[in-house]
Amino acid sequence: MDARARTDAERATLVNVLRSGAPVVVDAGALDLAAEARGPVVVTPHDGELKEVRIPLGLGVDDVEGDDPLADRLRRGFDERLLVARETAVALGGAVLLKGAATIVAAPTGWYAVVRAGTPWLATAGTGDVLAGVIGGVAAAAAAAGPLDAEGLAKSAATGAWLHGHAARLAAGVADGAAGHPITALEVAAHLPRAYAAALSAAS
Repeated sequence: MDARARTDAERATLVNVLRSGAPVVVDAGALDLAAEARGPVVVTPHDGELKEVRIPLGLGVDDVEGDDPLADRLRRGFDERLLVARETAVALGGAVLLKGAATIVAAPTGWYAVVRAGTPWLATAGTGDVLAGVIGGVAAAAAAAGPLDAEGLAKSAATGAWLHGHAARLAAGVADGAAGHPITALEVAAHLPRAYAAALSAAS
């Protein structure tokens, strides 16, 4: 949903979920509410959405001249993106998955991972929704085995990001140097079983 068009009732519903204490994956139009979480939470913004998480946490974004220091920091490269993700995770007290060519996952404990399993063909509408769903599925499986804290949720998010990226590569036909081809979000979802099978095979 578009946070700017969210009704009071929709906001109340989202806040109730966030305050329930259950592990929550927060994406897109709910990112500005992530600070309301009372249980393990992971946010999944791209660079342009990260300010929606940071502003309610009191982390600086814009100065009085209208410049955007956050965007400037994120453009400086990987090391700065990692620092921004980690400081956001600490302020949030939850996990941050910062989407990009190199997806960074950071926990407030200091744990972090970098996932480079994707492909540029993932830059298409709806694939972020698939990613959020994959993370939710992985987290649910982890939670079934025992309580899930912020670091555990971050690890579930990193696993989900790898599965999502590998499924996208399979869907796009990116292998052995092939350039691949455009894909849809539904095609990424359809290739998740093969990506999961590949992960199990590599682990055995």
